[in-house]
Amino acid sequence: MTEQEFLSIKKSFDDSLVKAVRDHAIANYDSDGWDYVVETFSDADISAVVKSARTVKAAIGMVKKDVRPLYEMRREMQAEAF
Repeated sequence: MTEQEFLSIKKSFDDSLVKAVRDHAIANYDSDGWDYVVETFSDADISAVVKSARTVKAAIGMVKKDVRPLYEMRREMQAEAF
């Protein structure tokens, strides 16, 4: 396998992880901060977070961990405001 072929396969795999994370975010828009992913994360942002993932489940977990602090902060602010 040439380096070009490897990079092509890697890009295809990375793209499929990004798509799976984005699909999960859309399906779970109203829970656990996934709306942040839908509204503010570009594909490049998602790709940067999941760069070491080997499975869709791992990629989703990585992004969830990344947005969790934002989600928690928003919940705290909402609790204080209302």
